[in-house]
Amino acid sequence: MTQQGNDMEWIVVGIVARAHGLRGALMVKSFTRTPEEFMEAPLETVYLRRKKEEAVPHRLLSRSIHKDAPMIVLEGISDRTAADSWKGAEILIPESERWELEEGQYYADDLVDLMLVEEGSGRELGRVMRVQDGAAHDYLVFRHPNDPKREVLLPFIPEFTPEVNFETNQIIVKLPDGLLDV
Repeated sequence: MTQQGNDMEWIVVGIVARAHGLRGALMVKSFTRTPEEFMEAPLETVYLRRKKEEAVPHRLLSRSIHKDAPMIVLEGISDRTAADSWKGAEILIPESERWELEEGQYYADDLVDLMLVEEGSGRELGRVMRVQDGAAHDYLVFRHPNDPKREVLLPFIPEFTPEVNFETNQIIVKLPDGLLDV
């Protein structure tokens, strides 16, 4: 998700989920496709931002996986109290430091505003409003084509989203049976 502040554009790569232990470690709700992708990202410094505050840089001291989630230790956060104070903060990087993703992987902000087009019929269903994180996979959120007050969550998995085409600004979709009937 690209955001502005501190006179630069930011990419939100995760959120501080909670503190871990007594020495200031932070558990991360990563916005990457897998925890391993977050671990392998070429990051030296990340920025933490609480709501309506400026982003604060922190040098990344270490990263590890704990119970299938990234855990990080940042310079300047050395105890449980300091770590607890960052719960819910966004973890940002400057857009210029965005790393390359593997084939078939996408940044959430790249998918926002793409048109969802039904495979076969070519019917336009609406534009992606946001990407919502789920326990098993992400969801593409869009307005219901027949009731704009309702939002629809389409699982962002190859069975239902076989093609993402940035040249046409479209995502070709196969709707699960009954998705729009709910």
